[in-house]
Amino acid sequence: VATVVSLSMAGTGLSADGLQETFSTNPAMTVSFLSACMQPFIAYLVRFVRKHYAAGDAGYAAANLIVLLCAEMMLQSMVGIVAMAILLWRVWRRGSQVMGGWRRGRGVAGVLVDVSGALVVLVVAGICLFARAQLG
Repeated sequence: VATVVSLSMAGTGLSADGLQETFSTNPAMTVSFLSACMQPFIAYLVRFVRKHYAAGDAGYAAANLIVLLCAEMMLQSMVGIVAMAILLWRVWRRGSQVMGGWRRGRGVAGVLVDVSGALVVLVVAGICLFARAQLG
């Protein structure tokens, strides 16, 4: 929401030409916009985490929340960091007990499949972090 408000207050509005002008003159705004666009996808993944946790798959939930927490830290989203930390704290008691068995039962390929969505978010978050570091 804050990104959209700042884009519309930049004077060019949210038109295609306005966005193109804003992004070409202010690369930091482009990175912020990309970071903000990741949040709905993260919320979508948290929905899957909740379904798996409710079905008794606490290892899946804990592993995804750990990766998503790392991604939120890289995106520098304070609200996301706090939300993921609280969710992980709530899931950790049950998740930590079954994490080893879940990992052994799934194997490396199965674990990577289970956390693939969160890994995509982590890669994009890494790109955003690198771009922010290069911009200063």
